[in-house]
Amino acid sequence: MTHFDKTLIYNQAKQNLFENDIEFANSLKTVIELEDCRYESGFLAYYFSINLREDNIDALIKEVREHFEEEKLHHKNVSQESLYEEYTACLINIAFSIVDNCPDKALKVYYLIQDTYSMVGSVPHEVIDLSVAIVSAIAKTDVERALNLVEIIEVPHYQIKVLESMSAMTIDVSVSKRIKESILLLK
Repeated sequence: MTHFDKTLIYNQAKQNLFENDIEFANSLKTVIELEDCRYESGFLAYYFSINLREDNIDALIKEVREHFEEEKLHHKNVSQESLYEEYTACLINIAFSIVDNCPDKALKVYYLIQDTYSMVGSVPHEVIDLSVAIVSAIAKTDVERALNLVEIIEVPHYQIKVLESMSAMTIDVSVSKRIKESILLLK
C-alpha cells in the first residue's frame, strides 16, 4: 500500500486547481460530503493546522463548545450522555487532525476531553492513542517537555513504548538518564 503525504496532495491540488484556500476548502468539503459534525470539524481543524492558523483552530474549538452548550439547553429530553459522547468524538477528531502540526493545541483539546470524564464517567479509548500521539509529536521538538507529559498516557505499556522512542531522540545525558529511570519505575 502506498503512503500518501496529505500536505503534499493538499498543496498540489490547491496550486493546480484553486485560486485560494477558501475555494479549496469549500470544494473539498462538498466532494467528501461531510454531514457529521465530527468529520467536518476534523477536516477544518486539519486544514487550519497545515496552514498554521492556530487562531482559527481556537475559534473552531470555541464553536464546537458553544454548539454543545446550546444542544444541552435545547434538547433536555435527549440523553445528556449521548450529547457528551458526540461532543467528545468531535473534540477527538479535531485533536487527531491537528496533533502533527499543532501538538500544543492538540494537548489543549486533550484536556477539554478529560473534562468530560466527570460528566460521562469515562472517556473513549481513542484518548489513549491521542495522548501517545501528543507526547510523541512534542518529543520531536522538545524531549524534556515530552518527558514531563508522559503521565497523560494512562496505560503504562504505552508510556514505556513512548519513553523508549524518546530515548533514541535525545543526546542530553541527564534527560536520557531520567527516561531510563522512568522506564524502570514503570516495569
